[in-house]
Amino acid sequence: MIRSRKVGLGGLVLSFFLLFSCLWICGSTSGRTSLSQGVKVNILKDVYILPAAELETTKTYPDVIEITNEYLKFWLVPNRGRLVFDYFFKPTEHAQIYNNTRPSPTMTPAGYIVEFGGYYLSVPWNSRARQPYDLEYKIVDETPAKAEVYLWGKDLLKHILMESWITVRQSSSLIAIKVKLTNRAKREWNIKFSDYAVIAPGGALAPNSVFVIPTSKVKIAKSENEWMGGEGSVVNWPQNWSNWGKFKQAGSFSIEIDDMSEPFAGMINYDSGDTFIKLWEPAHFFDELEIWSWGVSYEEAKNGTPTANFQTKKRTFSLSPNQSVEFFTYFYALRDMENVTMANKDFAGWIGSDKTVYRLNKDRFLNVESQVGTSKNYENVGMVIYLLDQKEEVQKEVHREHIAAISPKGPYSVASRVELGNLPETENEYFIRADLFDAQGSVLFTMKSALFTVKQK
Repeated sequence: MIRSRKVGLGGLVLSFFLLFSCLWICGSTSGRTSLSQGVKVNILKDVYILPAAELETTKTYPDVIEITNEYLKFWLVPNRGRLVFDYFFKPTEHAQIYNNTRPSPTMTPAGYIVEFGGYYLSVPWNSRARQPYDLEYKIVDETPAKAEVYLWGKDLLKHILMESWITVRQSSSLIAIKVKLTNRAKREWNIKFSDYAVIAPGGALAPNSVFVIPTSKVKIAKSENEWMGGEGSVVNWPQNWSNWGKFKQAGSFSIEIDDMSEPFAGMINYDSGDTFIKLWEPAHFFDELEIWSWGVSYEEAKNGTPTANFQTKKRTFSLSPNQSVEFFTYFYALRDMENVTMANKDFAGWIGSDKTVYRLNKDRFLNVESQVGTSKNYENVGMVIYLLDQKEEVQKEVHREHIAAISPKGPYSVASRVELGNLPETENEYFIRADLFDAQGSVLFTMKSALFTVKQK
């Protein structure tokens, strides 16, 4: 028997007050710890992906791990060896990494492959299928603040164990990937190692897309009819074909890591407003970065795509029994960046002057422009801009600014002027530096301009 109970007016008022208080408290968090704004993990089991090899472990409907937060939707597919399979950037509503669930064989500079896209490693590698082996996985952390997936697989010939920890945090567009390689054999092995990222900021490269590489020279590898230049020739960077719209045909080029000022590379799609950055640590873990693309004539190639393949290579290294090496790779997307000359895993940006030569008898001011983007939410960030000589001695403070908030939704731009009248009258070279720092005064990020000259007349 169900008994009814009368509730007095005072009880109703108290209940309403408690409910209203609870809703107000939950709403006052601004989504920082709420489930709606936190990290979520979902396992998709209804996505068909063409089997890459006839292995007992290969599934036609593999587990697709979907991780989402405020800024991204990210897929990884361990059963196809993909540490990253899809990266969707919510502020622009565009994909950043190419993927294909039903690819066809296509000819590349490395020979015929079936390119599923994404981000993957050369260990453990199935030489017959020209694909990474299937990996196993375990979700080791799943909270509104952070999701972490552990993946592993072993090379069947050399018994090299690959372990990876992939982390996505709340209110961040950053994917952090830790990779550990361990020799489980009883003998020493010499290993060649590469990772691959097939990127397409905006969902597909456009004629107004550009390569972002912090270097002054590159080496031509292979190009159709040598349209890029002779194979093996070293040319200054940037070239006119650093704009993908002038990347006329299939081609590839490489950069020595020692010739890069920072360990990152990426692309900007100005048509879609997307910038996609790849970084790695330690800076000199890899020896070489090689990039190849079909170029704007991709439709003329069989199964060609409007993408660019970024391959970082470690030419050879030795691992003794039970010895390990580790490195980190980071990916993140930004919106509406005009340029990127410097980057770390939290910030990317640029700073520059309006001229390369100033004359004190004509130029009274130097105009400075800068822009900084971030991979996660920041509040109360300070920026100080300095003028320095070529010996890196500070000549004067140019500008100081407080940034109340900055996020992956868009960059922060600063324009300022430098009075040139107090500089020495002798000809000198200078540059501009911008430091970002937190509320405790710790430097978070530094940007430097190219050198410019100041003359008397």
